Amino acid sequence: MTGLMNNLNFISTPSSPWQTTLLNSFQEKGLPNRKDEAFKFTPIHQWYNDEWVQSHTEAPIQGARIVDTDFAQKFINDFKREEDPLLDLHLSQIKNFYHLEINDNNDKEIILKSLANSISNCCLLLEINSKCSIVEKHITEDQSFAQTSVFIKSNAEDAEYILQHSVPKNSFLQHWYYVKTSKEVKDFSLLQCSTNKGKSRVSPNFEITSETTTVNSHSFYYATEESHQDIYSRIFHLAPNTYSDQTVKGILKDSSKNIFTGKIYIDHQCSGVDANQYNKNLVFGEKAHALSQPQLEIYNHDVKCAHGSTTGQIDPNEVFYFMARGMSKKKATSMLLESYANEFFAKIKNSKIRSTLKQDYSNFSKDNV
Repeated sequence: MTGLMNNLNFISTPSSPWQTTLLNSFQEKGLPNRKDEAFKFTPIHQWYNDEWVQSHTEAPIQGARIVDTDFAQKFINDFKREEDPLLDLHLSQIKNFYHLEINDNNDKEIILKSLANSISNCCLLLEINSKCSIVEKHITEDQSFAQTSVFIKSNAEDAEYILQHSVPKNSFLQHWYYVKTSKEVKDFSLLQCSTNKGKSRVSPNFEITSETTTVNSHSFYYATEESHQDIYSRIFHLAPNTYSDQTVKGILKDSSKNIFTGKIYIDHQCSGVDANQYNKNLVFGEKAHALSQPQLEIYNHDVKCAHGSTTGQIDPNEVFYFMARGMSKKKATSMLLESYANEFFAKIKNSKIRSTLKQDYSNFSKDNV
């Protein structure tokens, strides 16, 4: 095994001029380090240089078709993207771009899998043209280095996209989401539910381009052991009279760490915007800690914006209350942790999906109290 960036075999020859340009851009900028504001508290350089098995895998996405790089380039270039050398590297290494179009009201399950002892790159180009609930289950196996990007063009009046992933102790998951709403969209929700023992960085990005659109971005995580989770979010209000609601909420146990950096951007002509952003952390371990960095970039005075952050612990009086009524400390703690998570699960509109995710979380919570 060798360091990822020290082995030229990791970086394969791009298959198109566009991907060659992306790779050249990455090589010119190099890996980010702690001097970069976006990675100030996340040792991304170290993660990329960890020793990963040099085996490349790709799991096909069921129901999606493979498209050429010309199609992918045109699709992706339609999104607003800030400078990101890691995304450039990722896109330059994609062998097959997958395109999926949803034109009926049926719910959809998407399985993205990163196999054990491997390096994987996956990119999904998604068009949502009808009301639906989509679940993405990202299966990250042991000793895997996974990079995934999903570019979503939402043309449906009402849709929700739910990400469920679990990262093992010796694995790394990097996940980008780009969402662009059209004039038909009234409500779009992106919800992320994660159980984390390893390293991960998730970057949701939103472009709200038409009036009266509501975008909801909600994340819930349960981090244990020495996990490090980084959530780096951007919400761009590019039309007046739009609304965004973002909540990042989680539980930190043992020596785990969570970094949340979230920017709300409101353009000059965007009066009447209402944007909310909240980060709530429950620290359940003496060495666990959370860091919150809310950011507002506002160029119009006729808007309403609110942001806040709280970090606390389980109230021992609440635990004592249940124990005084015959419940064990472990059972009381587990019950309180499930109650803490219910606010997130209540935001999932599809009752069947909500029930399944709640049960998965409940099983993980009971095993990790």
